[in-house]
Amino acid sequence: MRFFNYIKKYSDFYLSKYSVTKRKFEDILKQKLKKDFFKKKISTEEYDTFVKQIDGVVDYYNEIGLFNEELIIKNKIQNYLMKGYSLKKVKSYLFKDKFHEELISKELKSLNGDNSLKESLVIKFIEKKIKLSKYKNGELTNSQLFDKIIKSLVQNGFDYEFSKNILHRYLSKC
Repeated sequence: MRFFNYIKKYSDFYLSKYSVTKRKFEDILKQKLKKDFFKKKISTEEYDTFVKQIDGVVDYYNEIGLFNEELIIKNKIQNYLMKGYSLKKVKSYLFKDKFHEELISKELKSLNGDNSLKESLVIKFIEKKIKLSKYKNGELTNSQLFDKIIKSLVQNGFDYEFSKNILHRYLSKC
């Protein structure tokens, strides 16, 4: 009973702020217990008991419907695209969030062939970069600006050739 109240308080707080997968939530609880154990908030016996009961806690929150992974992944993808992340970066973040590979592939499959989406993501990224003060100051020539931005685009998972064409068009308009 002590465990359920102890971890429920933390779980309620955490789940009210973040939407996570079951696997990620399980890892978060394990990290919380390790942290509390190393800070000597709980004993070794309590730690062992609590770790064994994590599955029950995860099942409890699963039964009340907090882990709708299909809805969560759609929301996360939408959020990442609003930020201007490349599809490769989105995929990487979804793996880090511990979504199942099949679900990630299924959700990103429809976006992969959409060149207008890819173009808008590249443009959004370019616009964010150009707004930064280090690109704004006018000390850079167009070729230096091009080199810096294309390097940044590639580092963030955008396709080189595709980005190069869009960047050329964008800079010629400026």
